[in-house]
Amino acid sequence: VFLLFIPLVSGCGLGKNRPTIMKQYLLEYPSPVVEGLKQGDELITVKHFFVDKAFSTKEMIYRQDPFSYQSDPYNQWMVNPGQMVSGYLIRDLGKAGLFRAVFSSDNIEPTRYILQGRVDEFLELNQDGVSKAALSLSVILLDSTKKSIPASVVFQHDYQIVEPLRERTPSGFAQAMSKAMENFSKLLLTDLSKVISESRR
Repeated sequence: VFLLFIPLVSGCGLGKNRPTIMKQYLLEYPSPVVEGLKQGDELITVKHFFVDKAFSTKEMIYRQDPFSYQSDPYNQWMVNPGQMVSGYLIRDLGKAGLFRAVFSSDNIEPTRYILQGRVDEFLELNQDGVSKAALSLSVILLDSTKKSIPASVVFQHDYQIVEPLRERTPSGFAQAMSKAMENFSKLLLTDLSKVISESRR
């Protein structure tokens, strides 16, 4: 697993006004390979994932005690968690070959399938001396060819992925969250393969 961080220097004073270094991180993981996927002619649009307001920030979020959450302004994600999740899903779906083409929210052309989701948790949990990256998401797949909203729901599922940290550092958190995202992407690809195969019958 590789990490990308970009040090930013804030402040321009000298002497006592020492500059503060802020590091930025991105998830890094290889696109998962799922055996048995069959490519179809359908097109899919992956909408930008919404994020629960508590985690809709670039700052890394930590939970040490019940009801107690902290954010780290000096260690941040390079982009909002919702943008990261949807961006990596577009990449992974495109490489998997389950669909003929995969588009982002910027696409204005109609596609049969629309994947929407929400990031419910995106944080580091610290409990009883154990640190874990926690990723929780809600996903729904819609078929735009159906006339009613209830009929358009092809698939809906909640995912909860927890991955232990190898080291309790921001880099360790980014590594664990990368693994959590990789596991989620593989699970989603497997589930989508099943429901798409059934819809093609």
